[in-house]
Amino acid sequence: MRPHLSMNNEYIPSEREDLLSAETDGVGGDRKSELSDPEALYQQLLELVDRACQHLPGSPQRNYYLTRLIRDIERSGKLWKENKPYYEDALHKTWIYLSRNLCEATTAKQPYDPTKSRITTWLNVYLQQRLKDEPRAKQKARQNTIAQPLLSLDERDNLDLTENLPATPDLTSYMEEILEWIETDPTGELKSNQALLTLWCIM
Repeated sequence: MRPHLSMNNEYIPSEREDLLSAETDGVGGDRKSELSDPEALYQQLLELVDRACQHLPGSPQRNYYLTRLIRDIERSGKLWKENKPYYEDALHKTWIYLSRNLCEATTAKQPYDPTKSRITTWLNVYLQQRLKDEPRAKQKARQNTIAQPLLSLDERDNLDLTENLPATPDLTSYMEEILEWIETDPTGELKSNQALLTLWCIM
């Protein structure tokens, strides 16, 4: 029995292909025991990667195996978990990254290479980076919120801040009064004050 497409363009695997199902693997093994065996799990995921990449991007066949791959990765328990409110958003971006870069490099520098890392490791690196993006974005937004009113005020009114500074008072008259005060002090106590003495010498 050969694989075919249904009337709604949904991919229906052949009986042989469908052996790689939720209950059995490609050789009829027990899927539950396989998910508990890291090596068997890895081989299962690799087989799904291989089957997905045998078909054209966007084809029902590739989408079918990508869906199976995502489901098995989620069931494996090997995906990075964090109790963060934006985790689901980061996970969604990770699945998009998987679909775009598993077989061909669309948004990444190179596609997934099974000789360099396990697929769960590859995805976890990306997922952890996306989890870091949200705090960075919030911090940047806070900085922009603080800086923006100042920039808007400066741009809108084209203010020269020095124009709003109070004029420097004329200290000459004050110094003359202090000098006279020191010289006419009958007790001489003002001349013993070091700060006033210094001011007197300057004058």
